[in-house]
Amino acid sequence: MRICVVTLAGCEVAAVDAGDTWTKADVCAHVPDLPASQQASTHLLFRDAELSGAATLADIGACDGSVLQLVRDALVDWVVITASVDCTARTWTSVTGEPGLVLRGHELEVWKVAFSPDGARVLTVSADGTAKLWDSGSGICAHTLEEHTG
Repeated sequence: MRICVVTLAGCEVAAVDAGDTWTKADVCAHVPDLPASQQASTHLLFRDAELSGAATLADIGACDGSVLQLVRDALVDWVVITASVDCTARTWTSVTGEPGLVLRGHELEVWKVAFSPDGARVLTVSADGTAKLWDSGSGICAHTLEEHTG
């Protein structure tokens, strides 16, 4: 049977020819960029059932054309971003609370921050009338939008 694995945002991360006796471990092994160390904190959902333990795709009712949702536990690989009155935005790891990048470049307080859906970029909006687009890996400002009003 052919199954797809998608994120909660609907992005396809894998499309595989699977056997109806496949378990979570079998499906996870075919998801690119999902290390074995993170499989325990990953959930595969189909309708109202979860593929876990010794349960098979057949056990949860999956069939040809089924779409499984891949969900990672909240404390795995999450980076949190905050806006600040000190004219910066900062990233933090959710597991340890350790600080990461400090995004500097605004002249007044940063009002809002958001990650792009793929997590590769950060947008900051400031009281200084600018919005800035940053590379979330390096912290380098890629583009500044002037005369932003809200």
